[in-house]
Amino acid sequence: MTTLSYPINKKNITTAMWSKLLRRQHQGVDVSTILTLSSTSNVATVSAPSRLNFMGFELEVTEAHDLTLPAVTAGNPAKTYSIGVMYDPALEGRYPEGPLSLEVYTKGSIPIPAGGAWWPIWEVTRRESQTLDLAAQKSYRVARVSTLYADTGVSNPDPAYAQGVQVVFRRDGVWLLEGGEWKLIKADTGDRTDGVTTPTDWSAQGTAWSVLNGMVEVDIRGTLKSGSGQLATASGGITDFRMCTLPALARPRRTIPVEGSITTGGTSGATFALHGVIKQNGDFEITATAPNVRIGPGCTLYVHAVYRSN
Repeated sequence: MTTLSYPINKKNITTAMWSKLLRRQHQGVDVSTILTLSSTSNVATVSAPSRLNFMGFELEVTEAHDLTLPAVTAGNPAKTYSIGVMYDPALEGRYPEGPLSLEVYTKGSIPIPAGGAWWPIWEVTRRESQTLDLAAQKSYRVARVSTLYADTGVSNPDPAYAQGVQVVFRRDGVWLLEGGEWKLIKADTGDRTDGVTTPTDWSAQGTAWSVLNGMVEVDIRGTLKSGSGQLATASGGITDFRMCTLPALARPRRTIPVEGSITTGGTSGATFALHGVIKQNGDFEITATAPNVRIGPGCTLYVHAVYRSN
């Protein structure tokens, strides 16, 4: 041989050396990987084919891989199982098995070998006497990169394992990893009128909403088009009824009280105080007015509110 080639450190590079070089590269799970929880047994199945890259090695799932998540018997607290990839450096020289394996352990009791590492992919929490398919599932199917685009159903990575992941982009805003915690930074939606729904007897024309950094500002304008309406009691009480429902992005974290005004119909219409609530599901309901006010066809109402989004 008249020529030789080797890494710039002029040493032959071993498998272990290559893995160390690759550990800071893109590491994640193939988007086709699926976890299926059985309704008739304690078996969770990882789909195939799929690939998982971790610690400079690749784990290929060539056939459906079954893992057992024991049931929780009556009278015992819920148990959370962690399903993921175990890296054992003592097995680096083995082929084709290699140092990576798919395992399941009880969360908090994961036997990580010396020099090894654990990468959780899913968490499954079973309650007493609960079939596996009804257990709560949390997914960490993410990539170890500086930015990540995530679907609604995929959780942000566990901060303890989010090596390199600093920003997650979602439809509801941007999540920033700071101080070991994920913080939501919501973008400015601008003024919007879409997504507001009403019963058939109400119109919400003129209703607008916006979200800026997690704060909602909403102007609700409603007109009763038809129906018998209601007559408030001498104390202003009425039977609560829905005027409109706000879209998901504009809903509050919890039910909040709101104040506004209502103008009765006709040429001699007068304006009175209005009381209502915006519920966590987005429903705006009128709960009370000034005494003896009739809410009938042609009346209009206006409510302005600012609150934290859900």
